[in-house]
Amino acid sequence: MIKLLNPNKTLIDFDSTNGVLELGDYTETATATDVTVNKNGALFNGTTSLIDTGTDMIGVKSCTILGWIKPYSYGETAGRIIDNGKFFIYALGSQLRSVSDGTSLVNSGVSTISLNKLQFVVATREADGTVNFYIGDTKNAPTLSGSADQDSGTPEAGTTNVIIGNNSEATRTFDGLMPKLKVVEGILSLEQITQVWSETLSEIN
Repeated sequence: MIKLLNPNKTLIDFDSTNGVLELGDYTETATATDVTVNKNGALFNGTTSLIDTGTDMIGVKSCTILGWIKPYSYGETAGRIIDNGKFFIYALGSQLRSVSDGTSLVNSGVSTISLNKLQFVVATREADGTVNFYIGDTKNAPTLSGSADQDSGTPEAGTTNVIIGNNSEATRTFDGLMPKLKVVEGILSLEQITQVWSETLSEIN
C-alpha cells in the first residue's frame, strides 16, 4: 500500500521503514510494481520492480535527492535510484552517477558505493545543472564525494514520470533495499543533509 503525504517543499518523501510504503509528493496516484516491503525496507528485485510516481515533479528545478540504499548488485544495466528520462541517479561500479540532460554524466569518484551495505547517498542539482555528491553510512556522516560542482548538463524537463528504482521502460531496475528516499526542492546545506542522516539513522538499522 502507498500512503501519500502532504508535501511542504518536499517533492517526494519515500519511507518504508514502518513496513508500509509511504510516498509523499504532489500527485494523488502512484503505482508500485513488484516492490516488496519488509522490516528492512522496500526491496527492488533487480528485474521488474519500480514505483511510478504518476508525474514529473522534479523537471528542471534545483533539488536535493537524499536517502538510504543497500544495493545487492548494480542492478539491471545501471539500476536507477530515480529517473525521469533526462535526470537520473544510479550506482554502478562503486560510483554514484547522475546526469541532467540525458548525456552529461558526472560521478562521485571511485570506490564510494559498496554492495550489501547500507549507505546514505545524496545528490544536489542546481538549476544550471551543477551537481555535488555526498555519501555516508551507518557509522559516518555524509561528506562530499568526488569533485565539487560538476556540470551535469543544462537541466531538461523529464520525458517520463519520475520513476523510483527503475526507468519508465523497466530496463534499469535497482537491485536491493531502499528504505528511505527524499527529494526536496532547493539545495540543502551539508548541515541540513547531516541532520536528515542523523534523524533517519535509527530507523534504518
